[in-house]
Formats: sequence, structure tokens, C-alpha cells
Amino acid sequence: MRLRLLISTLVLAGVIALLQDIALAEYLYWKWWWFDILMHFLGGVLVGGIGLIISDVLNTPKKITLLLSLLAIGIGWEVFEYVFGLYDGAWDLVDTSIDLIMDTLGVLVVYSGVKLWK
Repeated sequence: MRLRLLISTLVLAGVIALLQDIALAEYLYWKWWWFDILMHFLGGVLVGGIGLIISDVLNTPKKITLLLSLLAIGIGWEVFEYVFGLYDGAWDLVDTSIDLIMDTLGVLVVYSGVKLWK
């Protein structure tokens, strides 16, 4: 399962990178209001995969590792957006809330999938 998880996580990272490249070239974040939501969900799934890999390597509890991964990367990304001005002041609180909810849902999907496979 370790190798399959690693390969799946790397493939997902590649898909997200490709989608990001296309999105920036084609202005998809501005054309489709839901594209940012999709990317945050996929990012949450990626964070979940990374968290599971870290948990497996370090032999730490999955729930704690996933939570810490989610907090570090999800909140870290929102801070990045704020520092580099990638937000709209009037929409910022709602957008940040939706982003963090979608990140969390992505991690929960990964965790639920792992629980079902065992």
C-alpha cells in the first residue's frame, strides 16, 4: 500500500500542477467561479496523501498527522495569498472560509478512504 499511496500522491500532484498551469494561462479562476473550490478540494486530497505518507514513515497517529498537515498547508496557503495580495478584501473572509472547508473535505475523503480499505 505504501508504494501505491506514494505513486497516487505524486500523480495527483502532477495533475494539480498541470491544472494550475492551464488555469493561469486560460484565466480559469476568473472565468469559472467554482474552479478555486475544485482546486482547494484537490489540494486537500493531496495534503491527505502527504499526511498519510508522513504518518507511515514517522509511525505517528494518522488523525494527528493529517490534522497538522491540514493546518500547516491549508492555513499556510491562505497566509501566502494574503501576503502576496491574491485576494479581494470584500470577499476575503468568505473565500478563505470556503477554501479551508474544501481543504478539510479533501483530507476527510482521504481519511475515509483509508478507513474503508482496511
